[in-house]
Amino acid sequence: MDDSIQDILQDRNIFHYKKYWLNAVAGSLEEEILAIFSFGTMQDAISYQLDLTPLMIEKLRKLTIISLAMEHRKIGYSLLLSKCQINDTPTLEEYLIALQPIIKCRLDQVGQSVAVVNCFDGRDVYCHEKPLPNLVQPPMTKDNIFEGLQQWKLKLQKQILE
Repeated sequence: MDDSIQDILQDRNIFHYKKYWLNAVAGSLEEEILAIFSFGTMQDAISYQLDLTPLMIEKLRKLTIISLAMEHRKIGYSLLLSKCQINDTPTLEEYLIALQPIIKCRLDQVGQSVAVVNCFDGRDVYCHEKPLPNLVQPPMTKDNIFEGLQQWKLKLQKQILE
């Protein structure tokens, strides 16, 4: 893998990789890895058997947590531990605390869950710019976002009329 790509993937301040993925050479290992960092999760890295550095694994775990926080308002520790391939609760809690600038959440250590209060940033959105490798969990697309907003609008209209 190109050293500049490795540096980008390991940078603790970068969480969006779509622009790098769009510029990657089609069919290259870099393109595949950047697609996973843009839209995928830890499970994708495992299924592709990628050889990642410890810092890349840490970053992909954080990206996986962000993906889950965007989907759920309450997440059990067991789901987070499983999806992120983390073996112990203290390490998971360290990740959650490190992500506080991106995800405001409340940790319930007794109930073993995380309540997502607010997401200040999210993952890259796939807009079918170019083909993606098969990912374990399909990425968020602009069509999914639009459909969700339409459903939310209808729900609000229904509540107003009641």
